[in-house]
Amino acid sequence: MPIVAGHQSWLELAKETTWGTSPGWTTPKTIIGRGDDWFAYSYTPNRTLLMTNIGHGRPWRTVLGVKRAQATLRTWAFPGTAKELIDWGTKLTNYDLDSYSARFRDGVRAVELNGLKVSNLTLAAAAENQPLELELELVGKQLSTTTDWSEGTYTEEDPYLFLEGTYTVEGSANARVRSFNLRVANTLDEGIGVGPDLQWLMWTARQVTCDLTLVFEDTGLLDKFESGGLASLKLDFARGANTLSLDMKARCDVQNFQVRRPLAGVLTADVTFLAQLDPDSTGDDLVVT
Repeated sequence: MPIVAGHQSWLELAKETTWGTSPGWTTPKTIIGRGDDWFAYSYTPNRTLLMTNIGHGRPWRTVLGVKRAQATLRTWAFPGTAKELIDWGTKLTNYDLDSYSARFRDGVRAVELNGLKVSNLTLAAAAENQPLELELELVGKQLSTTTDWSEGTYTEEDPYLFLEGTYTVEGSANARVRSFNLRVANTLDEGIGVGPDLQWLMWTARQVTCDLTLVFEDTGLLDKFESGGLASLKLDFARGANTLSLDMKARCDVQNFQVRRPLAGVLTADVTFLAQLDPDSTGDDLVVT
């Protein structure tokens, strides 16, 4: 297995103007990963081998399905790229998600993946004073080798920290958040069409949920959750002059509420929010600014 030097272990992303068409690569975004397996990809033709003894008495085969690119990207929520990556998986343009191309080195060659869209996005922090973790599961159209990629340089920056922000639940700052996991699950319609590649990859629906561990200091807020009903959730982060705001609007359904009352320590609760469309905000369920 070839060894990839550290200065090559990053990738570049660029937004496509037409799905599956390589962009101009004039202003790509440089992404650095977290963990050893921070970027993994596969390109599967989905071939099915059928054998039979009917007819001429000898086996035959046929190829079904189309080629399909899949990738997983794990990175930190850096101020320079976090908002664009989150927008990629959440922002709808004409009821569809934007598509991106990625180019990188796989240890042997320079590779380009085209037509990538986000099937799942997760933004999370396991504890206070921890960097925000960002993960994207991607589906794409095609893979090719490329010569339009140089080693370049990566400019280091610090990610958003979970401690650096305010967390507003139901319009009250009295609920402190110890950890959270925000997930966006997109339903993509994969068009087979005619030929070896996907013919379309269209967004059709999504579900936005958020799991939080809350520390309660307001009994009124505790009563609010225990009684059920709609709530709101807003997470704000800052890194110097850079800010990141995630607003699940005012129509979140409380899907799960589990109170933890220890013999010693503070009262906490595990809460799961499910975002609904907010008719007062032009149909938004999650707004990223």
